[in-house]
Amino acid sequence: MLVLGIAMLILSCVALYIYQKHLNENAQVKKTQDKARLKAEELRRLQPQSLSIENVGPGGVLRLVNVGPEMLDLDVQVVKKHGYQEGRQRWIELEGDTGTDTVSLSVSDGGSPKITVTTKQMTLEDIGLTPESFEDENGRWQSGVAYGGEDFSFVEEGAATFFQDNDHLRPQNFRYRMYRSPVSRSQVTMVEWDDGEMEVDYALEVGPEQVEVLSLSGPSS
Repeated sequence: MLVLGIAMLILSCVALYIYQKHLNENAQVKKTQDKARLKAEELRRLQPQSLSIENVGPGGVLRLVNVGPEMLDLDVQVVKKHGYQEGRQRWIELEGDTGTDTVSLSVSDGGSPKITVTTKQMTLEDIGLTPESFEDENGRWQSGVAYGGEDFSFVEEGAATFFQDNDHLRPQNFRYRMYRSPVSRSQVTMVEWDDGEMEVDYALEVGPEQVEVLSLSGPSS
C-alpha cells in the first residue's frame, strides 16, 4: 500500500512537471511572438515614406527633366501643398520655386498619376479674350482658344473645390474649362472662382519618368 502511494505521488509530480513545462513553453512562445510583433511595428514606424511625388510636402525638392518643347531641366523646391476635389476625384497641387520662377505641379490621385506643370499664369487677354467675350450669348465658354501661335481645343469642363494648404475648413469653389493643343503636350485652363475672379493657367504635361523626388520635406525645425 505504501509502495502504491509513493508511485501515485511520483506520477502526480511527473504530470505536474510536464504541465508546468508546457505552460512555460507556451509563455515563452507568446513572449517571443510579442517581441517580434513590437519589433515589426517599430520598423514600420522607422521606415521612411516612399519617395513618390504624392508624399512630397513643403520643403521637399523635385527634379523635372525634359519639360516642354524647350526640354527644360528644373529643380523645384516645394513651398506649399494644396488639395482639390471634384466629386470623388482628388488631386494635389505642389507650389514650388525654381530659383527664378514659380511653378505648380498638379498630381492626380491614382496608381499611375497624371502630372502637369503650370509654368505661366495669364489673363484672358493673353488668349485673345476679354471678360465680356469668354462666354457666348448663351453663356457657354469658348470652344477653342489660341496662345503662342498654337490653337487649343476644348477637352473638358467641370466644377471643383480648392483647399489652400490642404485646409478642408476653408473650401473655395470654382468652375473650369480645359483646352489642349493637338500638337504639343500643353494645355490652357480657364478658371472662374465663386467671387467672379478669372484665372488662366498654361501647363505642360509630363510623365512620371520625368520627375525625380530628391527629398520629401525640408529639415525639421
